[in-house]
Amino acid sequence: MNTVDFDWNGQTLHLLLNGAALFDIFDRFGADAEILELIDGSDKKSYLNTCWILYKLAEQGELARRFLGHDHERYPTAERLAAFLMPLEVPKARRAITRAVKLGFGMTHPEDPESEFVDLGLLELQKKTGSRRTGSSIFRRLRSFFASLFRRRRR
Repeated sequence: MNTVDFDWNGQTLHLLLNGAALFDIFDRFGADAEILELIDGSDKKSYLNTCWILYKLAEQGELARRFLGHDHERYPTAERLAAFLMPLEVPKARRAITRAVKLGFGMTHPEDPESEFVDLGLLELQKKTGSRRTGSSIFRRLRSFFASLFRRRRR
Protein backbone atom coordinates (compact mmCIF):
# COMPACT_ATOMS: atom_id res chain seq x y z
CA MET A 1 0.00 0.00 0.00
CA ASN A 2 1.42 3.34 -1.05
CA THR A 3 0.35 6.30 1.01
CA VAL A 4 1.55 9.87 1.18
CA ASP A 5 2.28 11.08 4.69
CA PHE A 6 1.12 14.58 5.61
CA ASP A 7 2.05 15.96 9.02
CA TRP A 8 -0.72 18.08 10.47
CA ASN A 9 -1.46 19.29 13.98
CA GLY A 10 0.99 16.90 15.62
CA GLN A 11 -0.17 13.80 13.80
CA THR A 12 0.63 12.06 10.54
CA LEU A 13 -2.19 11.65 8.06
CA HIS A 14 -1.70 8.76 5.63
CA LEU A 15 -3.28 9.86 2.34
CA LEU A 16 -4.51 7.16 -0.03
CA LEU A 17 -6.44 7.51 -3.26
CA ASN A 18 -8.19 4.18 -3.62
CA GLY A 19 -11.40 3.22 -5.39
CA ALA A 20 -13.59 4.15 -2.44
CA ALA A 21 -12.06 7.62 -2.20
CA LEU A 22 -12.32 8.16 -5.95
CA PHE A 23 -15.99 7.24 -6.12
CA ASP A 24 -16.79 9.33 -3.03
CA ILE A 25 -15.13 12.27 -4.79
CA PHE A 26 -17.18 11.54 -7.91
CA ASP A 27 -20.36 11.35 -5.82
CA ARG A 28 -19.65 14.72 -4.24
CA PHE A 29 -18.23 16.65 -7.20
CA GLY A 30 -19.50 14.78 -10.26
CA ALA A 31 -18.02 12.10 -12.48
CA ASP A 32 -16.27 14.61 -14.73
CA ALA A 33 -14.45 16.24 -11.82
CA GLU A 34 -10.70 16.73 -12.12
CA ILE A 35 -9.41 16.31 -8.58
CA LEU A 36 -6.44 18.60 -9.04
CA GLU A 37 -8.63 21.32 -10.56
CA LEU A 38 -11.00 21.14 -7.57
CA ILE A 39 -8.23 22.16 -5.18
CA ASP A 40 -6.62 24.76 -7.44
CA GLY A 41 -7.46 28.35 -6.70
CA SER A 42 -7.44 30.95 -3.97
CA ASP A 43 -11.16 31.15 -3.22
CA LYS A 44 -13.10 29.65 -0.35
CA LYS A 45 -14.62 26.93 -2.54
CA SER A 46 -11.22 25.53 -3.52
CA TYR A 47 -10.12 25.75 0.13
CA LEU A 48 -13.16 23.77 1.30
CA ASN A 49 -12.61 21.28 -1.54
CA THR A 50 -9.01 20.89 -0.38
CA CYS A 51 -10.15 20.21 3.19
CA TRP A 52 -12.78 17.68 2.11
CA ILE A 53 -10.47 15.79 -0.26
CA LEU A 54 -7.70 15.81 2.36
CA TYR A 55 -10.16 14.35 4.86
CA LYS A 56 -11.34 11.68 2.40
CA LEU A 57 -7.82 10.59 1.47
CA ALA A 58 -6.80 10.52 5.16
CA GLU A 59 -9.89 8.46 6.00
CA GLN A 60 -9.17 5.87 3.32
CA GLY A 61 -5.48 5.74 4.22
CA GLU A 62 -6.32 5.10 7.85
CA LEU A 63 -8.95 2.47 7.03
CA ALA A 64 -6.47 0.66 4.79
CA ARG A 65 -3.81 0.76 7.53
CA ARG A 66 -6.28 -0.71 10.03
CA PHE A 67 -7.14 -3.47 7.57
CA LEU A 68 -3.44 -4.30 7.35
CA GLY A 69 -3.25 -4.63 11.14
CA HIS A 70 -1.75 -1.28 12.15
CA ASP A 71 -2.84 0.43 15.36
CA HIS A 72 -5.92 2.62 15.06
CA GLU A 73 -5.24 6.31 14.69
CA ARG A 74 -7.70 9.15 14.50
CA TYR A 75 -8.14 11.21 11.37
CA PRO A 76 -9.73 14.66 11.27
CA THR A 77 -13.08 15.50 9.74
CA ALA A 78 -13.36 17.97 6.87
CA GLU A 79 -14.91 20.50 9.25
CA ARG A 80 -12.00 20.17 11.69
CA LEU A 81 -9.51 20.61 8.87
CA ALA A 82 -11.37 23.69 7.61
CA ALA A 83 -11.33 25.19 11.10
CA PHE A 84 -7.72 24.45 12.03
CA LEU A 85 -5.70 24.26 8.80
CA MET A 86 -3.32 27.21 8.88
CA PRO A 87 -2.78 29.36 5.76
CA LEU A 88 0.81 28.15 5.27
CA GLU A 89 -0.35 24.53 5.52
CA VAL A 90 -2.76 24.84 2.58
CA PRO A 91 -0.11 24.66 -0.16
CA LYS A 92 1.53 21.72 1.64
CA ALA A 93 -1.82 19.95 1.84
CA ARG A 94 -2.43 20.54 -1.86
CA ARG A 95 0.99 19.15 -2.74
CA ALA A 96 0.31 16.08 -0.59
CA ILE A 97 -3.07 15.58 -2.29
CA THR A 98 -1.40 15.92 -5.69
CA ARG A 99 1.21 13.29 -4.79
CA ALA A 100 -1.51 10.95 -3.47
CA VAL A 101 -3.56 11.34 -6.67
CA LYS A 102 -0.53 10.67 -8.86
CA LEU A 103 0.38 7.68 -6.72
CA GLY A 104 -3.21 6.41 -6.81
CA PHE A 105 -3.35 6.55 -10.60
CA GLY A 106 0.29 5.58 -11.03
CA MET A 107 1.71 2.29 -12.06
CA THR A 108 4.71 0.62 -10.52
CA HIS A 109 7.37 -0.60 -12.90
CA PRO A 110 10.18 -3.06 -12.27
CA GLU A 111 13.57 -1.46 -11.68
CA ASP A 112 15.30 -3.81 -14.10
CA PRO A 113 14.00 -3.18 -17.64
CA GLU A 114 15.22 -6.65 -18.69
CA SER A 115 12.82 -8.31 -16.24
CA GLU A 116 9.86 -6.31 -17.50
CA PHE A 117 6.81 -8.28 -18.60
CA VAL A 118 6.28 -8.17 -22.36
CA ASP A 119 2.73 -8.47 -23.67
CA LEU A 120 3.21 -10.49 -26.84
CA GLY A 121 -0.41 -10.01 -27.88
CA LEU A 122 -0.05 -6.25 -27.66
CA LEU A 123 3.18 -6.36 -29.67
CA GLU A 124 1.46 -8.42 -32.38
CA LEU A 125 -1.49 -5.98 -32.47
CA GLN A 126 0.91 -3.03 -32.75
CA LYS A 127 2.64 -4.71 -35.67
CA LYS A 128 -0.67 -5.25 -37.47
CA THR A 129 -2.05 -1.76 -36.86
CA GLY A 130 1.25 0.09 -36.99
CA SER A 131 0.45 1.73 -33.67
CA ARG A 132 3.32 2.31 -31.28
CA ARG A 133 1.50 4.81 -29.12
CA THR A 134 1.79 3.95 -25.44
CA GLY A 135 1.15 5.90 -22.28
CA SER A 136 -0.92 8.61 -23.92
CA SER A 137 -2.46 10.31 -20.96
CA ILE A 138 -3.19 7.38 -18.71
CA PHE A 139 -4.90 9.79 -16.33
CA ARG A 140 -7.40 10.84 -19.01
CA ARG A 141 -8.15 7.22 -19.93
CA LEU A 142 -8.59 6.17 -16.30
CA ARG A 143 -10.85 9.14 -15.59
CA SER A 144 -12.99 8.29 -18.63
CA PHE A 145 -13.20 4.69 -17.52
CA PHE A 146 -14.23 5.56 -13.96
CA ALA A 147 -16.65 8.21 -15.20
CA SER A 148 -18.37 5.65 -17.43
CA LEU A 149 -18.70 3.29 -14.47
CA PHE A 150 -20.13 6.09 -12.37
CA ARG A 151 -22.72 6.95 -15.03
CA ARG A 152 -23.85 3.31 -15.24
CA ARG A 153 -24.20 3.13 -11.47
CA ARG A 154 -26.38 6.26 -11.38
CA ARG A 155 -28.96 4.90 -13.84
